[in-house]
Amino acid sequence: MPTYVYHCNSCQNTFEARHSMSFEGQLCKFCESLDVTRVPSEFGGSHKVSEKSNSKPGSVVREFIESTREEINKEKKDLKRREA
Repeated sequence: MPTYVYHCNSCQNTFEARHSMSFEGQLCKFCESLDVTRVPSEFGGSHKVSEKSNSKPGSVVREFIESTREEINKEKKDLKRREA
């Protein structure tokens, strides 16, 4: 299936979606709005897909891992206090 690049007019994010050529009604992957526009493809190039913050790829995952690690460490400390 082809990959298409869309721009959401509601939240201003850009994202990729894979679907058939005849597919209609793409929802925004960030805010689930139907107010999306297909971005014309660049021949021989690729689009930079990013969120509003223009963060590097993987930074959202890295932030989630770090926040989860902090929560786990807090839980461990709480459990040790309860055992003592």
